[in-house]
Amino acid sequence: MDLTHCSGYSLNTKPSGRSESKRLLLSQDEPSLLECEEIEQLVALMSAQAETCRSIDIPVSLILIEVINFDEVESGSLQTATETVREVARNLLSAVRGQDLTILYGARFLAILLVDANQDIGAKVCQRIKEAVHKFSYFHILTSSLQLVFGLSDDSSSHYLDLDELITSAKRALEVARDRGEGAIVRASDFDSMKDCRDREHFFPGDRLSSLSD
Repeated sequence: MDLTHCSGYSLNTKPSGRSESKRLLLSQDEPSLLECEEIEQLVALMSAQAETCRSIDIPVSLILIEVINFDEVESGSLQTATETVREVARNLLSAVRGQDLTILYGARFLAILLVDANQDIGAKVCQRIKEAVHKFSYFHILTSSLQLVFGLSDDSSSHYLDLDELITSAKRALEVARDRGEGAIVRASDFDSMKDCRDREHFFPGDRLSSLSD
């Protein structure tokens, strides 16, 4: 399936060890789907990439996704709901970059660690994911489309000391999104009463995921 590929960063061209480390990080390709059983195991899978980003001062954003109609998912084959969600998740790899980590956990949940991105960029990625999933559901095995909700957080403002806080913040946003219903995208920043202006969540023609750091 030919999904829209989210790419394109303005890299720092200054000849420094940091810029070289950043170039190498952002040039990674070959995305793969990782799996674990529980949300608590996400830390172990994301820690190396998150630490690399922290060491060269590159922000990360975490997207948590839940399939809220998991128990109702039907397919045109003999696949179980778990197998169906796994197949859809593999197809979503073309909607992220090689340096972004995509993890399936607890059968009905996905986590995506976006490198060099904040949660406003993450919200735009969520829109592309929704479009890609609906397209896949229509043209492939599903007779009932997956219903998704999204919770996002990032470390751009406080540079969290550990991933537990990043996950907890995104999980809290996901719980609010679940209450709002199918398709909801909730950012941790939405709870900030001091932030009057919300960045837009949708891509416009020509938009790229641009670097947030020097």
